Amino acid sequence: MTDEMKKNDVTSEVTDHGNMKDPYADTIIDLDGVSYKMVDFDETQQRIVLHISDLNEQIQELQFALEQATFSRDAFISELKKTIKIKEALKEDN
Repeated sequence: MTDEMKKNDVTSEVTDHGNMKDPYADTIIDLDGVSYKMVDFDETQQRIVLHISDLNEQIQELQFALEQATFSRDAFISELKKTIKIKEALKEDN
């Protein structure tokens, strides 16, 4: 994660122990080093936090997929190089 992403990152720590009255009762949001209670946010702010949380999850999933794709691409490049070397060696033997 880049420093810029970390600086603008919003994280939440859920410490809810089954509070059915208010699902955000014990949720704390950390933004730029300041802690806020989710229950103190209005509906729009709570919705924004949910969007940010969902986007953070999407970013993590995309980073994971990028790692897999990069590794796979590198494996295919390696395999191509290997097959080229084999083909060139067979030509030299003939």
